[in-house]
Amino acid sequence: MKKARGFFIITGMAGLFSLGLFWLFKTYPMMPLAAAAEAEFVDHAFNIVLWLSIPIYSLVMAALFYALLFFRAKKKGGEGEKFDQSKGRWVESLWIGMSFALTLGLAAFGSIELRRLHASQQTADLEVNVNASQFSWEFFYPVEQQYSARLVLPVGKKARLLFKSSDVIHSFWVPQFRLKQDVVPGKITQLVITPTLKGSYELRCSELCGMDHTIMTAWVDVVDEAEFNDRLKGESW
Repeated sequence: MKKARGFFIITGMAGLFSLGLFWLFKTYPMMPLAAAAEAEFVDHAFNIVLWLSIPIYSLVMAALFYALLFFRAKKKGGEGEKFDQSKGRWVESLWIGMSFALTLGLAAFGSIELRRLHASQQTADLEVNVNASQFSWEFFYPVEQQYSARLVLPVGKKARLLFKSSDVIHSFWVPQFRLKQDVVPGKITQLVITPTLKGSYELRCSELCGMDHTIMTAWVDVVDEAEFNDRLKGESW
């Protein structure tokens, strides 16, 4: 009877915790605005992990609260009830087995999502050379032979960004685009971005690169194709 009571109390508390957390994260999303097609892959993976984590977290917290409430010492200075193992260790075996299966499942899911993301980056509509140095960004459009202090991208077009560093490791990150890419000295790295919403977004260096790391920012302007072409002609930089 006591075991049945504990089971129903723990599962009931876990259910209430889960409903509250589901409502909280649904009402107040953790992610910023998604402004690139690639953000869909990241947000999908993030949400899957989040939704799986909520019931697990709720179950653990419910069991903890139950133990604190019902297994505490009855008298001051006394000892609470002791628990060594479940009968036949079925609780421990079930927990380890489910954790192992969940780990393998998430690893497989992550691999599939990563392959989907890489498959979407095989082609691009334009290329931009990005040079990072302490503590600034510079952008060069090789076809048009145009330099710029702002990264300008046409909405709905795939842009392949080719990175190089003049000094130390930097990292390209626009939160609304989700993806990050390290910029490594002596090596060309690349990233394909497909902007989906017009606007200006802040580019940040997300790798500690020196004393003025925090001011290593730039602006990314996502514009329609006509304005993009005008800027490349030098008419509206």
